[in-house]
Amino acid sequence: IVHHTLLISQKEKVLRQERFKRGGCFNVFEIMHAEHYEVTTHSTMLASLLDPNGSHGAGNIFLNLFMEQIISPLIVGVSFNSNTFRFNTNSAKVKVEYSIGKIDNNNEEGGRIDILIENDNLSKAIIIENKIYADDQPQQLYRYHEFAENKYGSGNYILLYLTLNGHSPSDKSIKNGNSKPLKENEDFYCISYADEISKWISSCKEKAVAMPVVRETMTQYLDLILKLTNQNMENTIKEELVAYLATPENIDAVCKIQKVYDAVRNEIFNKELKKQVKEIANKMKLYFHPDFDITNINWCKQY
Repeated sequence: IVHHTLLISQKEKVLRQERFKRGGCFNVFEIMHAEHYEVTTHSTMLASLLDPNGSHGAGNIFLNLFMEQIISPLIVGVSFNSNTFRFNTNSAKVKVEYSIGKIDNNNEEGGRIDILIENDNLSKAIIIENKIYADDQPQQLYRYHEFAENKYGSGNYILLYLTLNGHSPSDKSIKNGNSKPLKENEDFYCISYADEISKWISSCKEKAVAMPVVRETMTQYLDLILKLTNQNMENTIKEELVAYLATPENIDAVCKIQKVYDAVRNEIFNKELKKQVKEIANKMKLYFHPDFDITNINWCKQY
């Protein structure tokens, strides 16, 4: 199974080289080293597409797709009533890094909302907390939830926690002292770049067929998302690899590999990556924290 998988991997390398020669690896976000910036790259890009008055010139088409593909499946049959959560996308206002005041000493008020989408009379809103690699702030989602409750009222807003893979926020983000923590799929909803956002961008591309500049920009942004979420394998190679691994004689080995996947990554980190980080720290005269040198940490879970 390992030998055959390596052969398939070699084929993908050849295809990538061919793609490189055709210019298929040219990506302006990577060239500008902007692929990891939450605010200036991802929040700004998403907000510009969601804005009905955005320079893309498509009006509310992209926002309508966002409502249909992402918002509607979340609110129907949960804590929202699809008949009452009516959102006028024609005149929606989209803001990035929206300030709700200075964070107080108890972390109970204030902060900056990554993306805020409000309807025309400011009675309903969609709040997006966007996380690429940054850690949660203390009581961050709790603060945004309280702000939305006070400004829009229960049932008139939806709070989204957007990450690369759709994982849940940390306890410190959704708790406030001894009060009950916020509930996932009730007080907030988790979505991902890997699933919801990548599918939404793909749908937006289809609608932008007559807008070549907008379409090609979205193509590059989608390529970036697929790379960040480890989904940038060539489709033909992916299909071949899946077909091979899903056979009866290989499925048992695949399951065993999956069970030790994190353990293998931790082993690689402890044996190889940590040594390189130490060398870089010494060369740059940086402090190497003792906690970083512990061998029994599950790096895959913690970071």
